[in-house]
Amino acid sequence: MRRLIFGLVIMSSLAAGQKTRGIDSLFITANQYMNQEKYEEAVQLYEKILSQGYEHPDLYYNLGNGYYRLGLLGQAVWAYEEGLRFRPRDPDLRFNLELVNAHIRDRIEIPETFILLELYRALKSKFTLSDLLFAGSGLLLLASFLLPGYSGTALTACHN
Repeated sequence: MRRLIFGLVIMSSLAAGQKTRGIDSLFITANQYMNQEKYEEAVQLYEKILSQGYEHPDLYYNLGNGYYRLGLLGQAVWAYEEGLRFRPRDPDLRFNLELVNAHIRDRIEIPETFILLELYRALKSKFTLSDLLFAGSGLLLLASFLLPGYSGTALTACHN
């Protein structure tokens, strides 16, 4: 019984090894197609590897490059994002994703913002909240010294 189980384990590992070698040869062939600028053939092989259940960040990276070279930008974005699922800090995947996103044409044009909103955003990005509170307090104090005649006249007129 033990020999049968051991034999089955050996046979399954050999079969998995042969399947892995087949995947490796597909990947190498696809890479050769990429080097020869035969992008459609390369993409078909990368997709075949994916259809067999194998996933790897390098596979998605190369697939994204193939899609990009074929002008399939949406699919290239998908491939790079899938690669980032496996290797989130990969600088090459991130760079290529940003590059493809920069080439996508269906961006929405944002209308010009209101000038007060631009001023608010500029102040918010340059100063901290404590800086703004300090400056506001200083302006309020300055206004109280410069406009002493207005300090209580409105209140006394309402009470009479």
